[in-house]
Amino acid sequence: MNTPKQTDILVIGCGLAGAIAAISAADEGKNVLIITKSLLLKSGNTPNIQGGIVYTGETDSPAKLKQDIIKAGDDHFPEIEPWIEEIEEIDPALIAQDWLTIKNTMWNYVGLIRSRHRLHRARTIMRNLQTEIESFYQKAKLTPSIVGLRNGVQTAIAIIAATLEARESIGTHYLLEDKK
Repeated sequence: MNTPKQTDILVIGCGLAGAIAAISAADEGKNVLIITKSLLLKSGNTPNIQGGIVYTGETDSPAKLKQDIIKAGDDHFPEIEPWIEEIEEIDPALIAQDWLTIKNTMWNYVGLIRSRHRLHRARTIMRNLQTEIESFYQKAKLTPSIVGLRNGVQTAIAIIAATLEARESIGTHYLLEDKK
C-alpha cells in the first residue's frame, strides 16, 4: 500500500516543463513532489531533445541537471516583474452590475432555448464586458470579488464558444433554427 505524501507543490510529468517547474519551486524553498510514469525520469520526449539533457551518468548531479535545463532553454527565461500591489478600491456597485449583465445575458441568450443569433449576440456582449473588466480592473486592488468576476466572464465566454461549436441539441437545451 502506498504511503500518503505531503507536499507544497505537485508536478505531474517530468518533461522539460515539469522539471523547470519543480526546480523553480524548490529554489523558492517549496517541498516538491514529482509524479511521472517512468522510474528513471525518462518518460515523454524530453530525453530525446537537446541531446538528452536528462542523463544519469557518473558526473551528473542535481546542480548539473539544473544547469543543463536552463542551457536547453537557451537561457531564455525572462525576469519576472515584481508584483505591484494596487490600492484603488472598486465600487461594489460596478461589480454587482457586471454580474447582473453576465447572469441576464446568459439566461436570456444562452439559456434553455437558444438560437445562433442569440448566441452571437451574447458572445459580443461578453467580449465587450471582458474587455471593460480587464482594462478597468488592471489598476484595482486584487480582491476575491474582482477575481471571481473576471473568472465569471471568462467562463461565460467559454460556455458560449462551446455552445456555438455544438452541432446538435443535447440534454435540456434546445437550439432554435434561425430563420433565414
